[in-house]
Amino acid sequence: MKEMISRRSFLRVMGLSFGAAMLTACNTGTADSPADSPAASVPDADTPVPFLTEDEFPRLDGSTACIPLMAQMKADVTGMDLLEAQTGITVSTTAYAWENFGLWSRSDSEDYGAQLLIVYEAPEYVKEELAEADAKLEQKAIGRDALVFIVNEENPVQSLTQQQLRDIYAGRITNWKDVGGADSPIVAFQRGVDSGSQTLFKKLLIDKGDGQLMAAPTELAPADMGGLVDSIAEYNNSANAIGFSVYYYIDQMYSKPGLRLLAVDGMTPGNDTIADESYPLCNEFYAVVHADAAPDSPQRKVYDWLDTDALKKVLARLTTLVARGTAPDMMICNYVYEHVEDNTTLTVRYTNVFPQNRLFNWTHVGHFRPDQNLLMHSVMYRTEVLRKCGMVLPKHTFYVDNIFVYQPLPYVKSMYYMDLDLYRYFIGRADQSVNESVMVKRVDQQLRVTRHMIDCQDLDALKGEKKLRAYMLHYLSMMMAVSDIFLLLDGSAEAKEKQKGLWQYLREHTSAAVYRSIRFGFGGVTNLPFPKGDAIVVGGYRIARKIFKFN
Repeated sequence: MKEMISRRSFLRVMGLSFGAAMLTACNTGTADSPADSPAASVPDADTPVPFLTEDEFPRLDGSTACIPLMAQMKADVTGMDLLEAQTGITVSTTAYAWENFGLWSRSDSEDYGAQLLIVYEAPEYVKEELAEADAKLEQKAIGRDALVFIVNEENPVQSLTQQQLRDIYAGRITNWKDVGGADSPIVAFQRGVDSGSQTLFKKLLIDKGDGQLMAAPTELAPADMGGLVDSIAEYNNSANAIGFSVYYYIDQMYSKPGLRLLAVDGMTPGNDTIADESYPLCNEFYAVVHADAAPDSPQRKVYDWLDTDALKKVLARLTTLVARGTAPDMMICNYVYEHVEDNTTLTVRYTNVFPQNRLFNWTHVGHFRPDQNLLMHSVMYRTEVLRKCGMVLPKHTFYVDNIFVYQPLPYVKSMYYMDLDLYRYFIGRADQSVNESVMVKRVDQQLRVTRHMIDCQDLDALKGEKKLRAYMLHYLSMMMAVSDIFLLLDGSAEAKEKQKGLWQYLREHTSAAVYRSIRFGFGGVTNLPFPKGDAIVVGGYRIARKIFKFN
């Protein structure tokens, strides 16, 4: 007798397959980490996925200090080896890069000029030139650096105030003894007027005072940043010298033995103090593109790839909510799948599920579609929530981000949703952890995560919170389905036994009510108890995968 399945059941298999597979996206492995450190609790992101060939990558120009960043961009975008990418990066320095790009280069040119700048702020005279020429450029901040001051390590002075630095460079303080150092004359190096570091020096320090700046002798104004660093390190009376650079350059590109960075106003420059701007001389650097660059042009694609606007909006909103004392336990945003194989996108948003731009709780939550599970891409937690839930992620295990978005939920009492695309996930790479063949090989890790989720929460304790319990039941059902599907794809007798064992584990470690809800509800659709049931499930999964391209 031919086995038949109804259209309704088939569609449920497809829907379940789609929803289950959505849970697998961007799952990564991590070591055991207690949840009192949020950074340690969040799995690492997958390696960036190349979306341009080496030949397609746009021609770059910009500031010398940005060369390592440019090389990393090229390596990430094209898949090139980083050292190989570095060899192809040359720049014409900050002022000339802005001038050449804004006055002479064209977005539609195939053989002339740069197509994209990664650059520090332009000097004022260059800004005036660009304004007079009505240069049509788009720019956005993509990172933060800092102006730092360099002295010889033999110099006993550890910190200077901003005013002391102004006085030194105005010629009002000329001896180190006047700022707590030895009785020695101060030798103050500068850069040329067209350098990016000189522009920052004037903007961040000199122009915030009286604007007075002594002219530097030619020998004290090296033509390039490396020359300045070398000069301070090698000056005949080196303990007397002071100069400046940008932090990234001196830290990553051209560090020299025998030099030390000064604290300013008592704050030492470093990654942390620059990130939170507690170091006082911070400034952003930019990506710049011609305004008429076509949407499908390589330079526009890279420019868009460097987007930071959404994150700034989220951080600004969280800052406001914290200041008001109304910070949520969980912030939710949209995320976007970028399919590299055919250059298509899928945005997962929650406008039908959550109220927007206000605090709410689980009683205000609407209906989730199968493609709208809360994934790692979409949530941020208050640190205290992670501490309270006691989450520890299994060691050396992929797919643990499912635990991250499941175990803390009973501790989330307030939520906030912003309808913006915060996270962009490139999917379609053959070696990704969510690639079908990879997931089949790692199915034991999927089982480990699923068992952890069965054990980590008592869903019967949530009967008073119906919507929360319903969502967590649905999510656990999805995890059972994910495990079922990839065990079925394995197809071995051993895999079949593992499937039976997982369902037995669910029966033994949950209540009868929870087991029945999953086994005879959504989760059980991938475990059809009749001949050819497995083939029907796999067929539904294949069709759903082809349509929705979830891995």
